[in-house]
Amino acid sequence: MVLYPTTNEHVEKIVQLAEKHNVMLVPCGGNSNVTHSLMLDRREKRMIVALDMMRMNKILYVDKRNMMMCAQAGIYGQDLEK
Repeated sequence: MVLYPTTNEHVEKIVQLAEKHNVMLVPCGGNSNVTHSLMLDRREKRMIVALDMMRMNKILYVDKRNMMMCAQAGIYGQDLEK
């Protein structure tokens, strides 16, 4: 199963439900899989749900003075560069 949250509140509720029902969540950001997060243990007995963050892809703020920014988990690197 794959879930596509769009708000922090959605993510919080999904995590609460996963904990309650013993479901394994696998977060997915830019879907490049460079961290091999989708290479799961075949022995896992719990239901596995991918939490695809692609719909949470906004830059929330840019602080030019301190050279910092905050972006949501689903943003692509190329969009950050723009």
